[in-house]
Amino acid sequence: MDELLPGVFADMLRPQYWLSRCRDGRAYQVDACNDGIAQSGTLYALTETAEFPVVTPLRPADVRFDEQGRAITDRDWDLMEDVSRVRTCSPTPGFAVESTDLRRFAVATPAFQSPTDKEFDELQDTTLHTFEPLVVVGESQDANWLYVYTTTYRGFVAKQAVAVTTWENFKQLRSSPSFVVVTKPFTLTQPQPYDAKVSRRWLEFAAVLPLFESGENLGRQHVLGNICVFLPVRERDGELTMRPAYVPRADVHVGWLPFTRQSCVSMAFTLLHERYGWGGRLGVHDCSSFTRDVHRTMGVELPRDAGVQERALLWRIAFPEGISGRDKGRQLEQLQPGDLLYMPGHTMIYLGSIQGRPYVIHDFAGYVVEGTEIPINQVMVSTLDIHTKSGATYLEKLSSAGAVMVQ
Repeated sequence: MDELLPGVFADMLRPQYWLSRCRDGRAYQVDACNDGIAQSGTLYALTETAEFPVVTPLRPADVRFDEQGRAITDRDWDLMEDVSRVRTCSPTPGFAVESTDLRRFAVATPAFQSPTDKEFDELQDTTLHTFEPLVVVGESQDANWLYVYTTTYRGFVAKQAVAVTTWENFKQLRSSPSFVVVTKPFTLTQPQPYDAKVSRRWLEFAAVLPLFESGENLGRQHVLGNICVFLPVRERDGELTMRPAYVPRADVHVGWLPFTRQSCVSMAFTLLHERYGWGGRLGVHDCSSFTRDVHRTMGVELPRDAGVQERALLWRIAFPEGISGRDKGRQLEQLQPGDLLYMPGHTMIYLGSIQGRPYVIHDFAGYVVEGTEIPINQVMVSTLDIHTKSGATYLEKLSSAGAVMVQ
């Protein structure tokens, strides 16, 4: 068989290859897991009594470049800082009405590290899901951006991507007992000639939407093969309305998936070969949003960034400096598929070891062979003995291994 990557063969790109080696078929308790993560203090509470301070962003110390490859001048940064001065308001709850970027400054201008880079925008922090809850605490000087808090981040979101509501309605919608989670990437709602606001709307992987359970057909289309959900819509006054729409039944799951290793690995492989997108750019994932969204389909609220996820693990093996890669590999053998691995700035989902060689599925930029960078830039299976730019292997760079699936 031909290798796809070092040590990786075609059979390894099927979730069942790894799940057949999994010794743990238990379903874990989501609420207990989320309680443990919350106790780590890594998530923001979106409540009426919480405090939401505005934090002034800092410009990078070194030269950065825009999408045309031009150096961003001090004057450019001055303008970005001016427009990003927040005019505060009373905390107002709402939801993202579509998948949208959350930015460090109130601008769409990217800040790349080199004139030729088109990927690693330093001002892109994350993306929000359709119907992701948030709290608006102010707006930019040009009134085009809102400064918001989500459970994992704070920053600027385009105003047109947000709809606000009352605290009472916010609480009711967040606690809706009947909902679906999108389990396929790039899902579209059905065309709807009677309501353009919900027609052919793009729904991203791991978006969560309330169920619409009227039992009536929608827009003169039978429900067969579909499921009816509520979609968030921003009205002209910025207020939230929820409108019914059909989503293909095969693309969603009613309620959370079982919190099992089988669900975790299967959902990870659903995103196999999806292109890498720093901070969620391009409508796709980076390494930590990949692990976060895989767990989100099971109802687990992981933090957004790799380092914060690592600190929030319910069980963790920390690898001290100086420990060899071989010793780390031995310790990994106590893990199960679906556990998590971390190195500085990167996270991976563990799949198992084959003849003592550990394997992961992760969203990664690439690896190095004899000084030559091999770009991957997608979700892919790999061994941990591939090399990083520093010359060390991924295994040697591991800082910890752990799990949120604990009893």
